[in-house]
Amino acid sequence: MVLAAVAAAIAAAVAVAASRIDLAAPIDALAGADIRLLVLAAGLFALAQTSSGAMWGVCQSAGGVGIRMHRAVGIHWMARGAGELLPASLGEAVRIGIVRRHPAGAAAGGWRIAGGVAGYKLIDAALTAATVLAVTILIPLPGPAGGLRWTALGALAG
Repeated sequence: MVLAAVAAAIAAAVAVAASRIDLAAPIDALAGADIRLLVLAAGLFALAQTSSGAMWGVCQSAGGVGIRMHRAVGIHWMARGAGELLPASLGEAVRIGIVRRHPAGAAAGGWRIAGGVAGYKLIDAALTAATVLAVTILIPLPGPAGGLRWTALGALAG
């Protein structure tokens, strides 16, 4: 009974939100876009997220959570989808919840799962920082931000 009421409330909220979406706006925004570049961007995103899921799976295995790679990549994609829909990176909470329901995750426990997520986040942060520093040095930023190139080089040297 309560579940049905919650489902009805969510359905009503989705219906109200959907009725206020201007579908012409995104279509107009993409009207002049090069379809080849859109397809390339979507393909690169899929490749990047699948690679990221594999990295997450390796981190879980290193932490003692024995989830097969294809399941780890699937869980990563579900968590990414939840992260896009939910506020404040709650996709990570969804990720931990899904893994806890997996037999290997249930056997490993929440701390091992969270440790694997922390390891994944540390590797992700280090790679992102290195990429941002490299891009900042190699590609000069426009206008007043152009001096950040030397700041980034100083950060690497120092």
